[in-house]
Amino acid sequence: MRRSKTTRIIGVLLVSACIMLVSACGSWSPQSSAEHSARQGLVHMVEESQDQIWPFRAALSHDPEAALANISGLADVRRTSAEGSWLLTDLRQDASGTALTLMTSASGETGGGLFYAQVSLRTCWTLVVARDGSGIDTTSADCARSPVASRLPESMAEATTVALDDLTVRRHVDTTDYPAAPCQCSSGEPCECPGG
Repeated sequence: MRRSKTTRIIGVLLVSACIMLVSACGSWSPQSSAEHSARQGLVHMVEESQDQIWPFRAALSHDPEAALANISGLADVRRTSAEGSWLLTDLRQDASGTALTLMTSASGETGGGLFYAQVSLRTCWTLVVARDGSGIDTTSADCARSPVASRLPESMAEATTVALDDLTVRRHVDTTDYPAAPCQCSSGEPCECPGG
């Protein structure tokens, strides 16, 4: 009798320990960790596009088609398939400025073996360069309505879409985000700094 009572107690303790272990493993998901990593990658790519386009804001305001070729990492997929960090899916110019609709993707992976998870995400956004080049506004764009869906690289076409509104990104950049570099003169060279 004493032995069966001890066996029951040990059995209950083992079952309780297994339940706690399964609960702890269930709260950590390799899938959610991989998705978090991919979302962070999307945020980085959107903000990096702002940084890359900032120096070309004046050219984009005057002749956007000519300026596109100078922007590193930008691939124009409006007419043909291409690969790049950011895919240009639309370009418009109106009274508010020049609007570039872009798409990018990012992947995240975590774990290994039975706990390996990989997630590929994409997002779309529009950068609106003010007519006077004073700033760039970032707004959400609809990836599903992209007219270039048939020209996307396979990895991007198969990625899960995340709305820009679901990401924490800068929505506006201007001269306060990109201060002018201090003027410096080299010894023995002509100097154009104030006070020379």
